[in-house]
Amino acid sequence: MYIDGKEVSMEGGAGNPVVRPNMALDKSPTGLYIGTEPWLTGLVDVNFPCCGTIQFDIPDEGLTNEYEFNLADLGCETASKKECPSEWTKHSGDLVISGTETVIIENEKYLQQGNIYINDQAKLIIRNSELAMDRGDVATIHVYIFVSENASLEIENSLIFPRSGLVCVMNHGNVNITDSPTSIHYFDMSRGAKLTMINSEMVYTIGGLLQVAGGDITLIDSTIGALGLWVPAGAHLNISDLKSGVYFESWDVHDIIPEADYNLVLERTTILKDDFTGDLKHGPYERGWLFFLDPDAHVRISNSELRKVFIDLKNENVSFENLKVGIPSSLKYRDIELTDITVMGQWPFTIMDSNVTISNSDYLFLQTRGQSTVSLIDSHMCEFIPRDFFGTMIFENGL
Repeated sequence: MYIDGKEVSMEGGAGNPVVRPNMALDKSPTGLYIGTEPWLTGLVDVNFPCCGTIQFDIPDEGLTNEYEFNLADLGCETASKKECPSEWTKHSGDLVISGTETVIIENEKYLQQGNIYINDQAKLIIRNSELAMDRGDVATIHVYIFVSENASLEIENSLIFPRSGLVCVMNHGNVNITDSPTSIHYFDMSRGAKLTMINSEMVYTIGGLLQVAGGDITLIDSTIGALGLWVPAGAHLNISDLKSGVYFESWDVHDIIPEADYNLVLERTTILKDDFTGDLKHGPYERGWLFFLDPDAHVRISNSELRKVFIDLKNENVSFENLKVGIPSSLKYRDIELTDITVMGQWPFTIMDSNVTISNSDYLFLQTRGQSTVSLIDSHMCEFIPRDFFGTMIFENGL
């Protein structure tokens, strides 16, 4: 290894840096761990600079390109006396834009530590920039950009990514994303909202979900990690052989949900494959297809590969069994029939003032409310969100 042109051992020893790839070489590593012994100890007592150039001499391959790095804004602490300039504009705490204010982030690296609120008729423009979002004092794993009903967000030729946590957008207003490979984990579309995405990406290692409950959406020449569709009361959804990893030359949501009360058009757009053998294990991750089913919808899904299917239960007394991930399973509830579908992520239920028994099932995601009584028998729950829940959970051989 060469740091600032000077040869440095990668093997370490106490007080010296140790460098290792972040995964096995045959897995195509994407980065490096740099620390010291006992592995992995920080660099506060090691003379390793927080900025400079790094280069490697690989046996039988020769020298890599020289890579310039600067970790000064990312909490780097070492014993090196080298002065490293700050590259990022930092804002700590929530960024609140209100009234008719327009804030422009242009040609800069901007670190936002906390949520972003775009209120009233305000506008945020991010152009030719990098926006890194950090949780700051936010208590949840998610850090949010909230776009109010008459507000707008424009992202042009820019990177949006997390430094910690997961970046989420809650859109009630107007968002335009152009020529931007974003790492947004979750993008929620509400009634009346608008989204136009052109020549862009919305993909994160464990996400990239466009969740549509309403609004007007157009995606052109773009890629997303997952698509979640709301099926309203009275609407029909009748599909089979649905798979992830699909490219649409031209597609309209009304092709599969004729009564959808929102607009969604995909042109030359890809939804990534749901591959649970990699980072996307079974569980609360986002890839491929998701459906959110109103209890009064008319649904037939068969022989399909889905990440999740959300079932809402309110004032019900019902039982389900043999709901598994990774293998074909079936479920019938009201006029909803799921036949031999392979759920890749988890089985989600929203349960309100209901008596529910689930047996011999795994990867359950339960959101309980009110005075519900939920019994899990010989079953496994991987995510639990009680919201105003005053009822009872009963576990028999539960994991």
